[in-house]
Amino acid sequence: QVEFLDSHQEHVLVGSYMRIIDSVDRPLGLHKCPIHDGQLRKSMPVYNPIGCASIMYRRDDALAAGGHSSRFGTCQDYDFILRLARRGSVANLPEPLAAYRFPESPKRGRMKDQLRSILRLKRAAYSEYGYHQTLTARAVNFAQGALSLLPNEVAYWLLTKEFVISEVEDRVTRN
Repeated sequence: QVEFLDSHQEHVLVGSYMRIIDSVDRPLGLHKCPIHDGQLRKSMPVYNPIGCASIMYRRDDALAAGGHSSRFGTCQDYDFILRLARRGSVANLPEPLAAYRFPESPKRGRMKDQLRSILRLKRAAYSEYGYHQTLTARAVNFAQGALSLLPNEVAYWLLTKEFVISEVEDRVTRN
């Protein structure tokens, strides 16, 4: 990542693919995300396409972007990435440089709080940060809003068991 940032001065942030592991470090799959600036910018209003555990960024740009803020609760990293990306190009390296431990069960009430924080952040991304709300983003936001109304355990099950695990399995199968 240091080498990438040194040779790409226009980039303010670089992340990477991430290994997905369970609670005892067994591999579940590989999270592949967009790697080029244009692809990442298209994805940013829909979801956070940069694995927070894998990011490296330029200090001066991070400070100029305001650093991390608690304004959006559990979405501090996503907010920071959206604001930092306004200062220059972003990229992901196509190799896993970090691991994400997939939780086995939801923390009481956290899923709904996180969904609500994401929706508040996305509204700020459109109204304050200059991101555009695409039709896909509208559909995802609607679905996240609906999920936030469900019991925490049901929302967690739908998001993890049906979406994330099948997505990981699909991505592993394609490799």
